[in-house]
Amino acid sequence: HGAGRAAALALGAAQHLDAVAAQFAPRAGKRRQPANVVVDDSGSIVDWDVGAAQIFHWSRVEAVGQDVTLLTPVRYREGHLAAFREAIGKRVVRSEPLDVMAMTREGHEIPVTVVLSEMWDENGKIRVGANIRSR
Repeated sequence: HGAGRAAALALGAAQHLDAVAAQFAPRAGKRRQPANVVVDDSGSIVDWDVGAAQIFHWSRVEAVGQDVTLLTPVRYREGHLAAFREAIGKRVVRSEPLDVMAMTREGHEIPVTVVLSEMWDENGKIRVGANIRSR
């Protein structure tokens, strides 16, 4: 029962931080800070920062554990997944800035610039780091 209480407290703290961050999010028309999102080799989001919450309107609690296609407009998902699988298979993920369309929580398509790079977790498993800026 102690572990459950600790998990509930951690979830509450994360939700509180998300709410505080939302209060300070730039208003429409102002430049937002870049987003940093990390995805594991299966395509699941494993890290999500305040910039990602500001751009995509998903809190960290909501986004972590979701598939990265959450951020991809439906018409681009098949191509995105094929490119992701190929990059993970090669174990090399580096990109020049890519101008692409992404999707917010509300389903709105937004133009973003993405730079991808590989990262490695403590067990030697590949991760994909994405630095994302709204355009």
